[in-house]
Amino acid sequence: MLSTITKIKKISVIEAHSLWNLISAKYHMLDNVQFWINYVHDYDLKKILKDFIKDLNEHVDLLEKEMAKYSIESPSRTRKQSRAEVQSEIITDELIGLNYFTFLQEIIEDVLFAIQNAILNDDIGNFYDKFAKHAIEQTDNILKYLKLKGWLGIPPAYANIPATINEKLDCTEAFHLWTHTYYRYGNLEETTKWKEFVHDLDFKMILDKGCKKLTKQITLLEKELEYFGLPMPKRPPAVIKTNQDKTIFQDESIFKTLYIGIQWAGVLHAKAFKQSVTNDRIRDIFKKLLYEEIKMIKRISKYGKLKGWLEMPPEYIG
Repeated sequence: MLSTITKIKKISVIEAHSLWNLISAKYHMLDNVQFWINYVHDYDLKKILKDFIKDLNEHVDLLEKEMAKYSIESPSRTRKQSRAEVQSEIITDELIGLNYFTFLQEIIEDVLFAIQNAILNDDIGNFYDKFAKHAIEQTDNILKYLKLKGWLGIPPAYANIPATINEKLDCTEAFHLWTHTYYRYGNLEETTKWKEFVHDLDFKMILDKGCKKLTKQITLLEKELEYFGLPMPKRPPAVIKTNQDKTIFQDESIFKTLYIGIQWAGVLHAKAFKQSVTNDRIRDIFKKLLYEEIKMIKRISKYGKLKGWLEMPPEYIG
């Protein structure tokens, strides 16, 4: 019997770049963490960094195997050991902690970009799930640690909170609560209009589910705006009139507009999560919304490919 040859799936140029970019960032961070750990004084921070080194080595191993699968040349590996003769008082625990936090924040956007552009190869998009969850959860944990130590700068407070509310809210969080609500109002209005023009029954069902999801999220956000005494954006009409000519818009053009909007929403969610540092409960809301948006990006990409509505980037040739 002839041996079965496993056919490697194609990969796009941007998917190849994302793998290279992510492993490059992991190498760089591993170099830094191995250097920092020599000068850490705080026991908890040292344990955090030791655990992170284990995670980084695991991630690097996974990425190297993935790059070998698609014949992508990797950047130079990290040093075996990283140490320099410097005064330990110069490299403070606070500086190390903040640098670590900044790196994790950047990784969130790198992984999100990679997921958004994992169009040609579905396996690549699924491959990034582990990295996305790790970066998001680690960012949340180190942020709480930095706040506990008093090392994290807190943005200006939102001063108009009702006197009966004991929670704090900063100006950035107030903005994100308001703009997320405003953004969803616009999305709900547009999606409701699109439903009237869509011919494909599966696509119409997707839009209907999207409206229900948006309505649920709007209810959540409106409660927070009311709770903190924030002004409400103007709501969309309850009844939306559409032109009777159903040939004005094609399903494919509606999908492309929807897809671009979902990609932008991912960036909006990541920013809100990263920048919400005062109120842990509000950051947790944005974290859940970010996870939901990542799932939506992957699902809508697969559907667009199935329908032939999603343009494929150039293929990478290794």
